[in-house]
Amino acid sequence: MSRKNRVLRIFEESGVVKNTNYHYQFWQHKNHPILLEDHSMLEQRMTYIHENPLRAGFVTSPEQWWYSSTVDYYVKDGKGLLDIVSLY
Repeated sequence: MSRKNRVLRIFEESGVVKNTNYHYQFWQHKNHPILLEDHSMLEQRMTYIHENPLRAGFVTSPEQWWYSSTVDYYVKDGKGLLDIVSLY
């Protein structure tokens, strides 16, 4: 099974659970804001976000996730697909 089909299947399975979705669910329907009080908290949260595709099994390295800013932050002279504004 291709990566695209595997990811779509996961989104579709998540979308079936909620009656507000038509086909797929990409984002969770809940949030809990966290105040980032210092640089270490910011770095911890960015690492968590960058490692999500790895934990989900979509990639074998965080830098492989196309739509991540991981490359911009952690690869020397790296440039991801999207322009970002560096936070530090």
